[in-house]
Amino acid sequence: MSDKAIYAVLLAGLMVLGYGTFFMPSQQPQQPFPYSQQYAVQEGGYAAAPPAGNVPPECGDINDPKNLQHLSHHPDQFQACYRVVDPAKFRAAVGRDAPEFIR
Repeated sequence: MSDKAIYAVLLAGLMVLGYGTFFMPSQQPQQPFPYSQQYAVQEGGYAAAPPAGNVPPECGDINDPKNLQHLSHHPDQFQACYRVVDPAKFRAAVGRDAPEFIR
């Protein structure tokens, strides 16, 4: 194999490696809304919410307005979710406050 062919293969390999490093999408970690703990409601008053890592899996993406609307349509099923959602995002998506749904 000639020197030019070896350099061409090495260049192609470096280009593939560079593409994989710089242009492939990276997955960002999901961060729960930092203020959701301040506004969680328990027993009719404001209290601390579960730790940020304890968002129940049935809640889904608590930052997605469509998901928040879905949660509001099933209040009996998603009581734990209302305690960890961001009140401002919930109000913007649903038009009502999350405490109104807590029983």
